[in-house]
Amino acid sequence: MSYPRVITRITEIDAAHRLLRHEGRCKNIHGHRYRFEISLTSEMFLPKDGMVLDFSEIDDTIGRWLNYHLDHAIILEQNDPLLEVMQQHGMKVHVLEKPPTAEVLAEMVAYRSREIVLSMRGEGRPEISEIKVVCYETPKCSASFTVSV
Repeated sequence: MSYPRVITRITEIDAAHRLLRHEGRCKNIHGHRYRFEISLTSEMFLPKDGMVLDFSEIDDTIGRWLNYHLDHAIILEQNDPLLEVMQQHGMKVHVLEKPPTAEVLAEMVAYRSREIVLSMRGEGRPEISEIKVVCYETPKCSASFTVSV
């Protein structure tokens, strides 16, 4: 009998955002030190190396994607009037179809992680069955999203 094994890699980025339709302070541009906890679950027996996946592979793939697309970027919803201004001034902007909340970021990173993990499948690798992403917007506030692989 094999039991689920879960590994988690943590990646942190700095980014700004605003919530266009928010009635409180978050309607203003502000920044966070986002912390993403990316957990991969495998229910298969481990290969000879005893790993679900080398932590460095998670950092080299999912971590690299996060750094390239989101680190030191402003994350805006596609209909935000600031989008054009930021792009005209050469700012690094990541555009979302939905408001850039912790919930939406956790979902986006979970689905992107799924694409990356699927592209890494191969002989001798344990099959990843589930990916969970926890997005911390502050040390006390987080949202999570889980996707099957």
